[in-house]
Amino acid sequence: MALDQEGSNFQWSVVKEWSGGRGVEHEPEPFTRPAARSWRIAYRTEAEKNVAGVVDVVILTKDHKMVASAYNLQGKVSGFFTVTGEETEYYLEVKSYGPDWWVAVEQAQ
Repeated sequence: MALDQEGSNFQWSVVKEWSGGRGVEHEPEPFTRPAARSWRIAYRTEAEKNVAGVVDVVILTKDHKMVASAYNLQGKVSGFFTVTGEETEYYLEVKSYGPDWWVAVEQAQ
């Protein structure tokens, strides 16, 4: 069981996921908010030795207003952030200036 940022116990399941490589700019892609009350964006970067660079993960509304982000992810890191809002459609934008990356929309079980 995973702990969310508030320390609550949830098991998380992937609703939709994306991945990419070095130097890839992932154009904003729409996704529908999970029906679950609690949901989040999980991310992971896989930097090889001596590979410099960063990854930016941004969540936008359909009007392209930023609602959540994780910037300057460097090296080999993983984490998550929760997204709040009543919108049903969001957009994921990822910019990679070096590391390979993986991003997923997850919902609480």
